[in-house]
Amino acid sequence: MGNLNGIRTAWLIAPPMLLLLPLSIILVILERIPHTLLLAQAVRNWRTGDRTLSLSSTPTDSPSSSPSTDIILHINYAPALAILGVGAAAYTISVLSICAIWELRRQEGAAAHQRKWAWVTLVLNLAVGAASAAVLAWASVLQSGEDKWRGYEDVGKAGERRFTTETWVCQIKQLDPQQDWAGPACGLAKATRFTLIPLALSSALVIACTWILVNDRGGVKWLFGSKGRYGAFPDAFELAPPGQHVMPMAPQYLQMPMAPQYQMPMAPQQQYPSHGQLVYAQPQQFGMVPPPQLVPAQPQHQQQLSPGGQKQRVVFG
Repeated sequence: MGNLNGIRTAWLIAPPMLLLLPLSIILVILERIPHTLLLAQAVRNWRTGDRTLSLSSTPTDSPSSSPSTDIILHINYAPALAILGVGAAAYTISVLSICAIWELRRQEGAAAHQRKWAWVTLVLNLAVGAASAAVLAWASVLQSGEDKWRGYEDVGKAGERRFTTETWVCQIKQLDPQQDWAGPACGLAKATRFTLIPLALSSALVIACTWILVNDRGGVKWLFGSKGRYGAFPDAFELAPPGQHVMPMAPQYLQMPMAPQYQMPMAPQQQYPSHGQLVYAQPQQFGMVPPPQLVPAQPQHQQQLSPGGQKQRVVFG
């Protein structure tokens, strides 16, 4: 059986690594291709800096028009810059999300450090998802609201009007079929705008994967600085406040046995017999046991008074 923790980590790290990161790169590449194709067909005037594109198609409903019409490209770069900004931000945040999920995969780290990684991942991916949806809505409204060409007679009347890259290539495709590059460029320009949808969904998946790891530590309470759970055991244990470290109790079979305590033998205390007691000699190893000896009583020196009030001495005879 494989390592379940490793398989779980691989599943959690897949959305930022295999979805968000590649989509951010694809978004930038797709945005650059139509713009590069459009500028490659135009001729630049080095004196004024304008780029001129010649449309050589002659419409059937306008026989008096010239066989070729030169138009000056005035491009609105705002949607392109917004899409490039979202792609660059998504690329950076995908790398940070990979590092964050790799850091949060183990639960025995510092709570404050892991909490910072969780906040960074959740907030930044939420910002990327919201920005992708906002740019998609704004670019779609801008694209549909532009005053496009209604016929070939409007080509020369463009004047100073600015169009997005998608509008330019799609109008050229419609009015000049001989420009075979315009068809793929128009399709790529539309695909670039709609790539923001899977990009937003990928950021939502990264948020879900990060929340799974946050939920293992206590969910919202842990995220806002609560004690959370101790992840070294399958059960939930409350962590100590920041700055205090709680060591788990070791299993009983891992505890070292207590060392035996040795007490030094007490020295024998010599007892002195009082008066009138029998003293027994220590038994000898060989021979007969000697009889007990009688210790005579010690005289007590007391002064006794005679009936006449004179002192008498005690004399032993």
